[in-house]
Amino acid sequence: MTNKFGKKKNNVKPINDAAAAFAAAVKILSMRDYTAFELYNKLSDKGCSEHLAAAAVAECQKMGYIDDYRYAEDYITVHQRVNLRGPLSCRRELLNKGVAAEAVSLALEEFYPPEREAEVLTEALEEARERLKEIDDRLSYKKERERVLRRYLSKGFSLSAIVRGLE
Repeated sequence: MTNKFGKKKNNVKPINDAAAAFAAAVKILSMRDYTAFELYNKLSDKGCSEHLAAAAVAECQKMGYIDDYRYAEDYITVHQRVNLRGPLSCRRELLNKGVAAEAVSLALEEFYPPEREAEVLTEALEEARERLKEIDDRLSYKKERERVLRRYLSKGFSLSAIVRGLE
């Protein structure tokens, strides 16, 4: 048996009433924060019908237990500091987690404005700038600069911000 996203359901006892579905949702949320989409999938995997899972998620949203905007805010704050992720990477990962595009955009505008991206990159690129200053060979300089560009592009920073940060 599979859920509507093609994931196989484990052999679990189905959850057949709204109270049990809500209790399962609260138990799941006691472990860590989830997006509405992730919680829905977790409940489906635990044997909740689509209707009961959606109702439990709606009740959790109504009670303030889940909030995709708050989730996006926390995610952006942590990932820009700890994992050194740029706004493009944060946007992509949040959208993959099922956060609404509008909530992602609002959270990025507030918690990862272009000035913050430049600030994070300036700090992160300090070592790379020093390494580039020490290279005498033009070919080695070009290769190292391209390596740095690829590295920070893959972390979700914009090309223009990286180039500015390297200057």
